[in-house]
Amino acid sequence: MKILGVNATNFIFTIINFLLVFWILKRFLFKPILRVLEERRKKVEEGLAKSAQAENELATAREEARSIIAEANVEAKNIAQGAEEAKEALLRETQYQTEQMIKETHEGLEREKEEIRAEMEGQLIELVSVAVDRVLDAVVGEEEQRILVEKAVSQALVETF
Repeated sequence: MKILGVNATNFIFTIINFLLVFWILKRFLFKPILRVLEERRKKVEEGLAKSAQAENELATAREEARSIIAEANVEAKNIAQGAEEAKEALLRETQYQTEQMIKETHEGLEREKEEIRAEMEGQLIELVSVAVDRVLDAVVGEEEQRILVEKAVSQALVETF
């Protein structure tokens, strides 16, 4: 090795020193650095996985929120429609009851009217009868009185109805 100008002992010691430094660096420097790099890589992968999972959960939560809002809208429409139907039914029932009350009132008034008419007719007949009796007693006989009264009552009944 003298030809190249290299001292063999220096070369061997240099190789031994290099190997020794390489072994020390590998043992105390490269392994911890590689371990730290591997831990960071795992943390980054875990972070990315958690981020993807969180993104999926967020998308799921958004979809659930949309679904809940859609269901709430449908339910609100159903409630509003039910309320409208109930209102319409209540209005129809109230209108029917009002019409029934008006009808019953008219019928009651007609009955009262007929009762009053019958009562007045009876009183009128009685008054006419008393008046005619008094007049006829003074003027005409009993049989003629009866015929005149029947005729007057028949005529009065026909005129009032």
